[in-house]
Amino acid sequence: MVETSRTIIVCNDFETPSFKAGVDKETEKLHRVFGCEMIQEAGILMKLPQVVMLTGQIIFHHFFSQRSFKKYDAFFIGISCLFLACKLEENPKAIREVIFAFHKLYQIRKKLKIKPLEITTQRYSEWKTGNSDPKFIYYHFCNLFSIL
Repeated sequence: MVETSRTIIVCNDFETPSFKAGVDKETEKLHRVFGCEMIQEAGILMKLPQVVMLTGQIIFHHFFSQRSFKKYDAFFIGISCLFLACKLEENPKAIREVIFAFHKLYQIRKKLKIKPLEITTQRYSEWKTGNSDPKFIYYHFCNLFSIL
């Protein structure tokens, strides 16, 4: 147990929703690291203050402490977390700016030729609205706000 001036952090294993859904601890750890790396790298691309990126990572961890990686995609939740963190830390950005940063990271990680994402493309529309569900971003923000 670690005690700070504000909180007490208990360092023991607990069953997360992902673990209960059948995701092993190592895979869950990799998903968490991936999500935090994406938030950090996108924040750097957007020239955001470190506090915004940290807030996004905290929201990401908090979200997945209550929900499973089997049900939610870490990449898209990362987009939502960074967007929300920008708002919370009074450094507002348009959702398109966050999507552009994540798209660039997607291309880099897939070793694709870097091309700007046009807002008229199907990929932009899918990332903004969430493929088949036009309320994708709305649902994620409802979920994120419910845990704050």
